[in-house]
Amino acid sequence: MKETIESPSVSFGLKGSAVSISSASAKWRGAALSASGTVSAGQKLNITAELKNIQPGALAPFYPDIAQFKIKGAANAKAVVTGNAASPKIDLTISSASLGLLDSVSLKNLSVATSLSGDLKNIAGADLDLDVGADSAALEGLGLTNLSVKLKKTGQKVTINSASAKSGKGSISASGGVTLGAKPGDEGSLDLNVKVSGADLASLAKTGGLAVPLGGALDGTVTVKGAFSNPSISVKAASPRVTVSGLAASNVSLGLSGSMKEMKIDEFKSGFGGGTLSGTGNIKLGASPDVTVDISGSELDLGALTSGMPDAKELHIAGKVNASFKGRFAGASGKGQGSITSPSLTVMGLKASNLSYPVSLEGNTLWGKGASVNFYGGKITGSGSLDISTLKFSHSAQFSGVDINGVVQDFTGGMGGKITGQAKGSANVSGSFGPKFAVSGKGNASVGSGAVTGFKAVDIVAKLYGSSGIRYADVSVPFRIETGRIILDKGTRVNAPKNDTLYKFLTAEGPIGPKGTLKLQCAGNVNIQLINALTGGAVGGLTAGALEDVLKGIVGGAQKGMSAADFRDVSFSLGGTMEKPGVSNLKVAKGAQQTAPADTKPAEQPKPVPQPAKTPEQAILEKIIKPKPAPAPAPAPAPKPEPKKPEDILKEKLLESIFKK
Repeated sequence: MKETIESPSVSFGLKGSAVSISSASAKWRGAALSASGTVSAGQKLNITAELKNIQPGALAPFYPDIAQFKIKGAANAKAVVTGNAASPKIDLTISSASLGLLDSVSLKNLSVATSLSGDLKNIAGADLDLDVGADSAALEGLGLTNLSVKLKKTGQKVTINSASAKSGKGSISASGGVTLGAKPGDEGSLDLNVKVSGADLASLAKTGGLAVPLGGALDGTVTVKGAFSNPSISVKAASPRVTVSGLAASNVSLGLSGSMKEMKIDEFKSGFGGGTLSGTGNIKLGASPDVTVDISGSELDLGALTSGMPDAKELHIAGKVNASFKGRFAGASGKGQGSITSPSLTVMGLKASNLSYPVSLEGNTLWGKGASVNFYGGKITGSGSLDISTLKFSHSAQFSGVDINGVVQDFTGGMGGKITGQAKGSANVSGSFGPKFAVSGKGNASVGSGAVTGFKAVDIVAKLYGSSGIRYADVSVPFRIETGRIILDKGTRVNAPKNDTLYKFLTAEGPIGPKGTLKLQCAGNVNIQLINALTGGAVGGLTAGALEDVLKGIVGGAQKGMSAADFRDVSFSLGGTMEKPGVSNLKVAKGAQQTAPADTKPAEQPKPVPQPAKTPEQAILEKIIKPKPAPAPAPAPAPKPEPKKPEDILKEKLLESIFKK
């Protein structure tokens, strides 16, 4: 084989039979060649040669099999030649800043080292031991670092003695071999086994072009067999925990088989808190993957599904669902149909049953239309959407026939009384499931006639009027929803039945939540005798005789003192929590009988005479029932105290029980 050397230049010296080459340079096949060293007596060689910017094609005449590797990029070579000129030893190192291989592999900072020895005429077919290393590599887009491979070439067979690399926090190892074509132009074949430990699913999803956020670590094996151009591939993979858009799966197993062009999903199984998810499908590989799936889930636990969602614990989601979906994902978008059903589920303590939720996928948006669920004797229907790439959602719902008492009891964890009535209304919400759960929206609810019963203070007052509770004709509640709380808007109002003796209406405005806290501003038109009865007569100017009759009425059933209703406008703040509410800032408008003429001066009052300290019960009793003034008695020995009447004892005990709670 004749070779053309361009621009040769040599500087050398002779000493006896030895030749010392101080420098030599030339151009060969587009590469820059340089050398230095000595040739001593007996043709003993000690020469170092470097070849820079050599293209793979330049080596093809000497090593025809190189074409099968489809190498792209430039390389540098350094050879140290020692020994006899007829059969030298050549220590060869090849390096490249960037090199492509087999149209699917790219390498950065590649280094390949080997040693050759023997007759130069047979060097092309000589056996080789290769040490390959690279700072980074990418296989079909999968990023690797710290690549290290030891190869042995014997004839047409290249055996992988060892291979390892890091992929994110995971590691990859490989074994097997490559058989080169018997003659130039013949295609080689692969027989490789790859083991993956702790591979990062987020990185794999990005490599595969999937828009759905994945999380978790994967262990598995990959077997590659067949011709270079289209080998068969088999994948077995498993993970103890995988998250998909914040939804968590456990004990995931996956089996794939196929080629570099198309893979079949032979098996997919996953557990969700005792439930199972399974599926089959096909994956067409390429720059834009095309995936067809048929997935079904049985007894999927909602608590486990949402455990990967931020702030999901605050929602206290529980229950099991069944799901199915058939669809196709092309690149980052998809299309398909499915459904979600559940016999029962719980959110924030509220229970629902017989959920039916048809879903459809269009692009990146999952739509739900015609959803329905039974809710405390009534029904909720609605529709919504979820962007699976951003996890942003919106939903509208309508409800009717909902039992208020059941909702309130379960939402608060149980109350001492009952609130009856049926609710209807609607709501529109939007928000995001990640990276932090957030929701906002507004709605309107109304309740028909009902009553508040079973609460101690309410029952005491209601019995004075021969009623079993505080009744209402209708309730209207416009509201807003924010993350963790509901805000009652202006217009929230409770109307009393016609001719009700306790109140005419009540209004409220302000937030409920987070975590059951109350911060409401309330107002209304209320019978002041109701306020006095609930506050011990401390407001409203109730007469001694009237409140005395109230107290007697509680004990004996008399209602004489409450015969004349006195309605006043009131306002107050309702704070505390749903479990322990508290009233403050109570204001009561003056009644007609309390208004004095502007030109009338109030009579002067005598200065109070200091009195001995009283017990709290005595002070409260005298505040409520003022004693009649009596003339000062003539000085005399203190008489023995008269025994208290039974009804006075009952009144004092009642006051003690009220104000010591």
